[in-house]
Amino acid sequence: MMKPALLVIDMQNRWLSYGKKIFPEPGPVVQNINRHLSLFRNKNWPIFIFAIEHEPDGSTLSVHDKSVFNVSGSEEAKMFAGLELRPHDKIMIKRRHSCFQGTDFLEVLRTHQVTHLVMCGFQLSACVLATMLDAYNHDLYPLVVSDGVLDDEKGKYDYFNEWLRNINCSTTTEEWIVKSSD
Repeated sequence: MMKPALLVIDMQNRWLSYGKKIFPEPGPVVQNINRHLSLFRNKNWPIFIFAIEHEPDGSTLSVHDKSVFNVSGSEEAKMFAGLELRPHDKIMIKRRHSCFQGTDFLEVLRTHQVTHLVMCGFQLSACVLATMLDAYNHDLYPLVVSDGVLDDEKGKYDYFNEWLRNINCSTTTEEWIVKSSD
């Protein structure tokens, strides 16, 4: 039996509110993520929201990071205002690309007996992809919502969405709504 959970990754002001070039246009993507939030709430399925944050002194940065970003409590680290979050929604903090790295996310998913992880958010070619691969390697069924993800380069957005379709790890918002009504 399928037991899905929704995962919303890094939909933060830094990526969406400071005039950065994002593909596709964020408005429809945020609307699709909100549709998923509503669907999962109505079905009483688990929802997990992750944000990448760092300490001001840089102590939580990866060796690959060049400067401190998304400082805990800063405006850039806050979730994008267009998301229809509720006061009881818990935002889980991560320090690396994957939601599994350095967190207890796998244990939380196992506690909820999740089998399928439906993923939306930013950045398809980095955080979403790293999390998708880790989910797959942990014997979960990852599904990236192709019209629920963003990237900073159109070429990467198109390439990874096509690749995910080819390996059957992709869905659209409409496809998932139909599938979840079965």
